[in-house]
Amino acid sequence: MANRAGYKLGELLVRYLGVPLIPDKLTIKACRPLIDKITNKIKGWGAKTLRYAGKVQLVLSFLYSLAQLWMAIFILPKVVIKEIEKMCSDFLWDVGSNDRKMAVMTD
Repeated sequence: MANRAGYKLGELLVRYLGVPLIPDKLTIKACRPLIDKITNKIKGWGAKTLRYAGKVQLVLSFLYSLAQLWMAIFILPKVVIKEIEKMCSDFLWDVGSNDRKMAVMTD
């Protein structure tokens, strides 16, 4: 009917608390705002100036809580969960820097 009338079909991008409200199964494309938000936060924190304990606190208190908000509403695709875990791990272990250090946890 839309083709006959000459209309283009689009997407209704309604958000509530930053989470898209969609009637269909959640796709990887729909999770892009979550991944972008986590990426932007990690880039803005400046991993060079933080110690291991500070990074752990940021990952647990903010990044995982943001992902848990989405997981409370949707069943996230496995690819998205793996991507979030990889980003958090790379931030925590400072992957990509020239001076890689092993963090040692003591009791």
